[in-house]
Amino acid sequence: MPIGHDSLIRGSASAASSVLRPSDNEELGTQGPRRASKKELHAAFAEGWSVESIEPTRAEVRPDLKDLTFSDGGPKAWFAVVRRGGDTALG
Repeated sequence: MPIGHDSLIRGSASAASSVLRPSDNEELGTQGPRRASKKELHAAFAEGWSVESIEPTRAEVRPDLKDLTFSDGGPKAWFAVVRRGGDTALG
């Protein structure tokens, strides 16, 4: 799933989907897609979706991209599981 534009967050999600989104907790570097907060993910899926979980995770970076700077362990990200229909489950 593309993670560069907010409009693609919902548009690419099917009935039950997972979403990997760069986290606003990633302090190092400015490369890559815009970072999003957990609150923004909840807002993106507020209508017509049920947010089953949003958990912190790390993303992998291609090894040939040596000039990029991220936190040790890889860029911080959010991994969300959402389901079409219902109200947001998490606050």
